[in-house]
Amino acid sequence: MKNIGITPQYGSIRGGTDGAALSHQGLPCPNLFAGEQAIHSKYEWVSVQDMEKGVDTIIEICRLVSKM
Repeated sequence: MKNIGITPQYGSIRGGTDGAALSHQGLPCPNLFAGEQAIHSKYEWVSVQDMEKGVDTIIEICRLVSKM
């Protein structure tokens, strides 16, 4: 995330159960952000810019993993 200009925020969140189970079995599964605002409310929304940063993050992860 730092490589694409995002400062990561660390903390515990609920969710990601499937990814946690797969990670436990040896397949790393990052819990990626979706950029949503007012989450789980009737006013939930996400901006195009946040979605673009999500895509940039996935592409950067793929780029880094491909160099391993």
